[in-house]
Amino acid sequence: TLTNVDLAAPSQVTLTANGGSITQSAGLLGIDTPTLTVTAKSGLQVETTVATATLSVTGTGDLTITNTGDLSLTSAPAHDGAVAVVNFGSVTAPLLRADGSSSANTISVTTIDPLGQGDANLQTGTVSTGAAGSVTLTVDGTLTQTAPAQAIQTHNLSVKARDIVNSAI
Repeated sequence: TLTNVDLAAPSQVTLTANGGSITQSAGLLGIDTPTLTVTAKSGLQVETTVATATLSVTGTGDLTITNTGDLSLTSAPAHDGAVAVVNFGSVTAPLLRADGSSSANTISVTTIDPLGQGDANLQTGTVSTGAAGSVTLTVDGTLTQTAPAQAIQTHNLSVKARDIVNSAI
């Protein structure tokens, strides 16, 4: 647990907890680096200012990121837990997965345009939850889905966006 901690690096931060969780709450900036990689067994929660992130929860636990700035989320699988992304800016996410079989295995992505101009877009590829999971996409801009048909696989789907293009929704 990193409480009121700022981590800054000129190129990359990597955090690993093979037997536990990673919980970080921001001081002023949180984790500030161009590239972030976080792997934890039983959950992760980070507050960041990053351009690229690769996140993974390998056991039971939630994956949560709150980020400032446009974000390329290269992958964000949670083996048995929820995935929650809140981003002040646009998000590109080719793979979002909540693999567990309960209704607690949800995916929620929210993009917020801090200037209020509707320019916080979301581009997704494959988005999937277990049989009882749900996906909520709240986009303060345009939602673009780049994966083939049936790329969003979930029990319940909720989408709120200013515009939707190239979608299998």
